[in-house]
Amino acid sequence: MKKLTDKIINDVENRVILMLAQSLKQSVEKDGVMRYGVNNADYAEAFGIIMGLCLLEYCRQGACNYPASKDNAGWWFSELKQRTFDLCQKEGYDYVVDTYAKKCKDLWK
Repeated sequence: MKKLTDKIINDVENRVILMLAQSLKQSVEKDGVMRYGVNNADYAEAFGIIMGLCLLEYCRQGACNYPASKDNAGWWFSELKQRTFDLCQKEGYDYVVDTYAKKCKDLWK
């Protein structure tokens, strides 16, 4: 299995958190409940980023609870979902979306 650099891990996490926060924001705006929807385009993009790393052999698709490692895409995605949910509950989804959009602006150049 190939290894990701710390910079790429950081970039991936920032982008995934941004997409997940946007997904949560849309669910609140739609029906007043903060939850992930697998049929949401931003959620699908976040999931696709992690699954793409599996296809490129940077991680493997595994269980969401074990082993706890960024080599395990299932665990990593679950950990990012929980981190994003906690951030949005604490800081508000608008703050999280704005903050992570700024962190990701260099990725869109």
